[in-house]
Amino acid sequence: LAYEPHFHFKFEIDQSTCTTERLCSSRLPFSMIMETSQYVYRAFPGSAAYSDFRLKRLAAAIGAQDLQAIWVHYVASYQELTSDQVTVLDQLLEYGSFPQATEPLYPQLLQAVVTGASQNDEGIAFFYVTPRPGTISPWSSKATSIALVCGLEKTVHRIERGVVLAAKFDSSSPGQDIQADALHDRMTESFATSPPDLDAMFAQLPPAPLKRVNLLHGSSDPTEALKVANKTLGLALDESEMEYLIDAYTNQLKRDPTDVELFMFAQVNSEHCRHKQFNADWTIDGVRKARSLFSMIRNTHNAHPQHVISAYSDNAAVLQGYEGALWAPDQSAGEWKPDEIVEVRLGGGYKGSRHTGHRQLAVRWKEEDSDTGCPQMQGAAHLQASTLRSVRLRAYCASQTVWYSVAV
Repeated sequence: LAYEPHFHFKFEIDQSTCTTERLCSSRLPFSMIMETSQYVYRAFPGSAAYSDFRLKRLAAAIGAQDLQAIWVHYVASYQELTSDQVTVLDQLLEYGSFPQATEPLYPQLLQAVVTGASQNDEGIAFFYVTPRPGTISPWSSKATSIALVCGLEKTVHRIERGVVLAAKFDSSSPGQDIQADALHDRMTESFATSPPDLDAMFAQLPPAPLKRVNLLHGSSDPTEALKVANKTLGLALDESEMEYLIDAYTNQLKRDPTDVELFMFAQVNSEHCRHKQFNADWTIDGVRKARSLFSMIRNTHNAHPQHVISAYSDNAAVLQGYEGALWAPDQSAGEWKPDEIVEVRLGGGYKGSRHTGHRQLAVRWKEEDSDTGCPQMQGAAHLQASTLRSVRLRAYCASQTVWYSVAV
């Protein structure tokens, strides 16, 4: 079946497992192969992408009667995968819980992965959410790394993940005027009513050549030239920063800056890195304020230090917890035991024991600027790991809570 002039599809359907009672098993019954001049692509349908609660909320947002979503994994390989390699990928890509076989939209989703459908004759529309072209998702980096150490290093180029959704509408033209923003994050994802262009998803473009911004030898004056570069490159430089750069390059260095230098300056000097506003001195209505915004935040702890073990000295705060014991792995015995008898190895080769005692609570909050392009779920996962890293040698935490938000 020719799906596109340059794409030729092969379909593999395991008839022994493709039944109405069980549409998924440890060996997924459906897969799709696409051959191009550079890579061989294969799509593996996966588990449920969203909880029932989230599906109901999204269905209401787009005006659908019913909505179902599953993960779909796109594998780019250097040659067609063997049956053993497919088995390895099936095992690696099986995680989470699968929709019930009785879900009316689940068979439609599996068929959409196989056929690349955009809608059918039953008032059902399909939507595809994938990482933005030109980006590599954090999930892809980890999944590809795992696949390569599982014997696929000479076969698999990269694995990426997306979501395919099936929505049932009342109208005869389903999905025509839906709120696409409700189904994807525009900052990190792409939305489409047809399958993604896998050549674009897995494309590796050569590095762009170094460019110079003409401050000294351009047709316009340096200020105008830098303002144009500021807007074109998305540097978010303010007036004082541009004045500083113009003086540095025209009077001191006496040469034109490169785009790389301007990018580096913009990032290092950004609010995210320097906290220029939060650490600044403020004068309001002619009155100099005693505290910066950051010191105002810290003042809460200064006024009420009770039940706080550590604050503002690490990347996470530690609060007083409670007495109790936890289960932990015993590395010497290879089994789980109550932690009061477990020996553990900490950083720097230190060997110690975890005992019944006071369990502390780690708390951390982080906000990212929108231009960082970091998705919320992966950002929170990184935040959780770095929280443990920050406090692991000084407090054994029974639990931790993280807040992660992305500024608009």
